[in-house]
Amino acid sequence: MLVRSAVLLSLLLGTVPASVARGDDAVPTTAVTGPTAGLLGVQRARKLPPLIVTCPAESARVGESYISTVGAAGGKPPYHFVLSGLPAGLKYNAETGVIAGTPTLAGVVSFGVVVTDIAQDTSRTECLIFVSASGLSL
Repeated sequence: MLVRSAVLLSLLLGTVPASVARGDDAVPTTAVTGPTAGLLGVQRARKLPPLIVTCPAESARVGESYISTVGAAGGKPPYHFVLSGLPAGLKYNAETGVIAGTPTLAGVVSFGVVVTDIAQDTSRTECLIFVSASGLSL
């Protein structure tokens, strides 16, 4: 009876208990919200913050060593990154999360970054690196 009461209450409050979403008869543990949730001994559901990408340092010089990292915030770590279109001479090390190398061509390079967290949420963004000719600064 407690399970059915919790399901009915959560439906009235506009939420679906985790047990219903899974299709089992377990007492909901995370989905009921509102002022009566504490009366049922049920915890409030917590939504993860959105998954976002942080881009690396934006400036580099041809012929000079460059090192930076991409990062992520939100979601549920650990994160997995895929980078595409890095400036010539730079490489991404997936084990360390470091972008490093010596740029060989000047220009503004846009490259893609895709991050996926352990919950399989994905975020995509384009990052920029301004590569200046040797001796010039942008």
